[in-house]
Amino acid sequence: MEITPQDVYKLYLQAILSRGILSEEVAQLLMQKCRRAVLQACDNAIQVQDVDWDYFVQNVNALVDKLDFEFRPISDENTGAAFYALVNRKGDDIAQVATDYTPAEIAFFKAVVELIMDADNFSYSVSSLAALREIPALKLNFAKSQGEILLSSFVAKGWLNRSKRGRYTLAMRSMLELLPYLKSTFGEDALLECLICKDALTRGVACHQCRKSIHYHCFAKYKGNKESLNCPNCRGEWPLVAASPLVYIGEEAAPREDSGRRRTRQQTEDSDGGIDEDEAQTSDEDEPTQPQRTQVKKEKKTGSRKSATQAENVEMNDEDGSSQAPRRSSRRG
Repeated sequence: MEITPQDVYKLYLQAILSRGILSEEVAQLLMQKCRRAVLQACDNAIQVQDVDWDYFVQNVNALVDKLDFEFRPISDENTGAAFYALVNRKGDDIAQVATDYTPAEIAFFKAVVELIMDADNFSYSVSSLAALREIPALKLNFAKSQGEILLSSFVAKGWLNRSKRGRYTLAMRSMLELLPYLKSTFGEDALLECLICKDALTRGVACHQCRKSIHYHCFAKYKGNKESLNCPNCRGEWPLVAASPLVYIGEEAAPREDSGRRRTRQQTEDSDGGIDEDEAQTSDEDEPTQPQRTQVKKEKKTGSRKSATQAENVEMNDEDGSSQAPRRSSRRG
């Protein structure tokens, strides 16, 4: 088979398909190695143009465009480091996850993603306990121990991150490959937008006055060597570090004790992409807070003891034993 310059791009696509998310450094190194491999294969009999990185990415995307794929960049929300991945642009379902998991496991993944997206205080995170509570709620046919294994699998495959606090957040792979799904399911404004880089934001800080949000790494770049700092939107005074009075976004905004509460999904952003303080409320109807949950459990236990005592009295007074204590349902109300 005749070797052509296009073989560089074909070889490159094979390389990135087997690697998932790549740092920009690795992605560019692969480009050079693919070019050298093609030249060696034909003993330098053809001329392979040495193009710059942006032009190379443009040519890669031209080849995969008809297949609804895109070689897309993304920045790490904490460090700002650039990464690339080949992404399926179809957002009608979680097709990327479906190849690795069963329908029940995908239902669990969707439930965890929903908890993350609807997390209180724009924390975009969920505790392992809250995630595992979705298994009986969804009536999934597997134990919580299997749910823990699944959560570890989601982390290992790059869909979720797990912090030292044991909280789960969306990883770069989810932000890249599931972005159409997230927007179609939770709304175009479900993810905040960074005031500086305009990318989606799930970790950073927001201005305490106008509520516009900014990544940590964008904050560091914006600060530079300035001796004083003002919000680029409202010109309100900012501290020189990304801390109070700025408002945390991401895991830092999550309460230390998981409450299980979710913020309302309707209009949690204003028209300009910032946090709407009046609308960013939590829903107490979804699930009681931890103290309330403890109180409910105590009431259930007390009620059970009373039912058992009443049943014993009925049996002692009824000689034919026809009266029985009603069976207590094991389902959650």
